[in-house]
Amino acid sequence: CVGIQSYGKHMVLIKDATITADTPIEISENPHKLTEGNIDSDHYHFSDLYLTAAATNNCLHFDDSVNVTNFTLDGKEAFTTGKCAVYWVDTSSTTTTSNNIILNTDSYKVSMFKQYPVGITGVYSYIESRGGKFDETVFFGLQAFIKEYLTTPVTMDMIDEAEAIISAHGEPFNREGWEYIVREHGGKLPVIIKAAPEGSVIPVKNILASIMNTDPKCYWLTSFLETALLRAVWYPTTVATNSREIKKVILDALERTGTPADIAFKLHDFGARGVSSLESAGIGGAAHLVNFQGTDTVEALLFARRYYDADMAGFSIPAMEHSTVTSWGRENEVDSYRNMLKQNAKPDGLVACVSDSYDIFNACHLWGTELREDVLDSGAT
Repeated sequence: CVGIQSYGKHMVLIKDATITADTPIEISENPHKLTEGNIDSDHYHFSDLYLTAAATNNCLHFDDSVNVTNFTLDGKEAFTTGKCAVYWVDTSSTTTTSNNIILNTDSYKVSMFKQYPVGITGVYSYIESRGGKFDETVFFGLQAFIKEYLTTPVTMDMIDEAEAIISAHGEPFNREGWEYIVREHGGKLPVIIKAAPEGSVIPVKNILASIMNTDPKCYWLTSFLETALLRAVWYPTTVATNSREIKKVILDALERTGTPADIAFKLHDFGARGVSSLESAGIGGAAHLVNFQGTDTVEALLFARRYYDADMAGFSIPAMEHSTVTSWGRENEVDSYRNMLKQNAKPDGLVACVSDSYDIFNACHLWGTELREDVLDSGAT
């Protein structure tokens, strides 16, 4: 029999308890985990327990595949008899370490440690824009990559994981080199990276960043990191560069016909739905914010806050979409606009009202007649 068995993810506190059973406490999978964030047990706190289990069972047993977060075991514990005091072995997980830097490379890179001449002690590499449509680039993205991927020390588990994958893939694996980094450097990569300040405008055919090994025995590491480094800066630098070029065009027009002081909000980012992943939205969205302040890409705000200490890098306003207009029905189109003004239009504030769901010319007539006083009374733009 089981003394206490948990199937849910919610906070659990078991304190000052004496439990005698075949298995005193068993933690099982949450049957609703797919709709509750893939969590089985969250904030479990066990304290001052006296557990007695059957000789072949465990006092505190976690079932296979259980995802445990924020687990605390403290106080004076007495786990008597039984096979194990606490048993938790995951034999079904097939995920890999997402930030295993050993696997963050191209396949051909892993064989290059055998290709250098005898006696080499250092390799220096650099990144540049060779040229293209524009004469200048806006450098961006390196700091985020370093914080996300290079601040996690390499571990023996990461080496084991990488060796299993690379060997099965058909490539030689530099286990000796990676174990040396763990043993001699605590898993920290012995390289030095230098770069232009992010956000800098750099003429093409100039160095943007460089990398060199600092341990002569790790000469192979410099080029090994090329793939990850190029991916880290190529996309955000391209977005930031394109964004700046667009800004120059808009600013030229504003200086001749409009209000140049408003340039920060003249190109708004709605790109999150059109990129390859949530991470791409964050990276590209933050790169856009190097030049502008308007965005609807929430991931960009999180990216800029997490990696660049930007408390709030971009701003947005309440806005309608076609579905919120058409949900009122064509005969009530004017009511949808009036409701938008009532709910969101504030003095000196801004709202955006999509007006072409049916007939843009009729909508313009509505805004200039039936809704005119509503707009003026709101004080909004």
